[in-house]
Amino acid sequence: MNIEDQSISEPDVWDPFEGWTARQIELIDAYEQILARANRDLNLVSRASAHDIRSRHIIHSLAIAEREIPAGCSVVDWGTGGGLPGIPLAIRFPDATFHLVDSVLKKTRAVESFCRELGLQNTVVHRLRAEEWTIPVDYAVSRATAPLVTLWRWTEPVLRDGPAPGKGAWPCGLIALKGGDLREEIAALRRSFGNVSVEQIALEGMTGRGEMEGKLVVVVERRASNVERRAHFSK
Repeated sequence: MNIEDQSISEPDVWDPFEGWTARQIELIDAYEQILARANRDLNLVSRASAHDIRSRHIIHSLAIAEREIPAGCSVVDWGTGGGLPGIPLAIRFPDATFHLVDSVLKKTRAVESFCRELGLQNTVVHRLRAEEWTIPVDYAVSRATAPLVTLWRWTEPVLRDGPAPGKGAWPCGLIALKGGDLREEIAALRRSFGNVSVEQIALEGMTGRGEMEGKLVVVVERRASNVERRAHFSK
């Protein structure tokens, strides 16, 4: 009996720019150029990866955009550095507000100039330590900034109580881009904060992109409680 060859379908590759407007594409292209230019003097991203800012930094940051951040939400970016992941996310979600936080003056000055040059109206840059932050937010995002227990220590006190997000959106909480074996980090987080839910998502599987191998998005949220949650999202 003859066995016919069967073609093996490749997994769908996530397109981070699907559904973007021409203006959003223009802005992300401009940000890539601005960041590359500034990095020559300021070392905002690793020089070893500066030759591929689009894939190594911007698309990696946009993995968070695989799910929605609802309109009207407030997001803090801990240790924004050169504006990652905050600026790409602000371009993708223009109806959310992004607070870009860093304690290093040269970085906040650079990010302020980036936002000004790009004309972003939904970003606010703050030069302070994360421990000093007091403004309530719906989400915190981070990219290789600190251990999970530290990130949650900054996030939990300022996280609003609110309604469960709609279908396709991230749960309110911390969304951290990480890599490697996180078992010790997660154990430390749970030792310090028992009432948390932790989800790890492999970015290679989520996006179908080989360059995401070994990279993760980690979602930390408070466990559900019987406390009535305040509505604050835009209708």
